[in-house]
Amino acid sequence: MRIVSVYLIISILAGACGQLMMKAGLLALGPLSLALENFRTSVELPAIAGLAWIATGIGAYFAAVLLWIKVLKVFPLNMAYPLLSLGYVVVYVGSVWWPAVNEAVSPQKTLGVCLIIIGVIIITRYSGDSRQHE
Repeated sequence: MRIVSVYLIISILAGACGQLMMKAGLLALGPLSLALENFRTSVELPAIAGLAWIATGIGAYFAAVLLWIKVLKVFPLNMAYPLLSLGYVVVYVGSVWWPAVNEAVSPQKTLGVCLIIIGVIIITRYSGDSRQHE
């Protein structure tokens, strides 16, 4: 496996994990209000954990962007960009399995994820792009 393919896979995983961590953090924070009368001066433990998840998620997302820039330099865009859709698959599976997010499974979403996987297989197997990459 070429190094750019590893960067692509890590970028997809880091972006998806970043989304999951930000969602978990926001759920841990509870309801948000911008009204000044609801502003609390005391910081509760779930809020600290929530902010930590959000910050970690932003960091993972930033790392994904940096790796994506490396990928774009050498990988054909018409093949790399569709592969980013695998992030939807990772987010769906993670949001269902991770108790901090705990979203529901639905037949429609599962079918959509299966269609994404089929599309990625078609793109990677039958792209016809003979351009070499690192």
